[in-house]
Amino acid sequence: LVVPQFPQLSETFIASKAVGLLHRGWDVHVVCAASDPDQWRAFGADHAVTALQGRVHVAPDLTPGADLPVRVARSLASLRSAPRPVLRRYLRDTTSPSVRRVRDMVVDATIVGLRPDLVHFEFGSLAVGRLTIGARTGAAVTVSFRGYDLNYVGLDRPDHYREVWDRAAAVHVLGTDLWRRAVHRGAPPGLPHTVIPPAIDVDDLI
Repeated sequence: LVVPQFPQLSETFIASKAVGLLHRGWDVHVVCAASDPDQWRAFGADHAVTALQGRVHVAPDLTPGADLPVRVARSLASLRSAPRPVLRRYLRDTTSPSVRRVRDMVVDATIVGLRPDLVHFEFGSLAVGRLTIGARTGAAVTVSFRGYDLNYVGLDRPDHYREVWDRAAAVHVLGTDLWRRAVHRGAPPGLPHTVIPPAIDVDDLI
């Protein structure tokens, strides 16, 4: 699961999802840009999310800075366990300039090192520019759209999500209106998708 930060009290739905998958036997890992100790403490030591503490991996921050070479080196070190064919696909992918391929390798290294079968981006905006990871690693790639990404992000760019529509194996949306919005923004009507409303079936409460 790829998220900006994990865990976050404002995104307990992602924590619950990850814990639920783990308890159902999935080998779940979370890759994020930050993991704040204060957020872990806010959940509490007895919260189920603590089962994921050894499964959260912080990807490198590539913003300029004096320690950037160290961050890059640490990221690339995680590629030691990556299959050699995957590394060759990154280096020889002629669809991207060489500088972009190297940058992608650094950004994706944390995920690549985990040898995933499935990579899921929890927000559509987070997946933009990242979908080549599927063809390069052989993993299926899926994406969740939760509203903000379809209703606000990239509205001035008609093809903002073109790569997602072209490369994602499937997408998840929170409601049928969001799926209509995705189609309006270029998603092929035949793109595999699942609608999972974040709601409670009140019949189960009676």
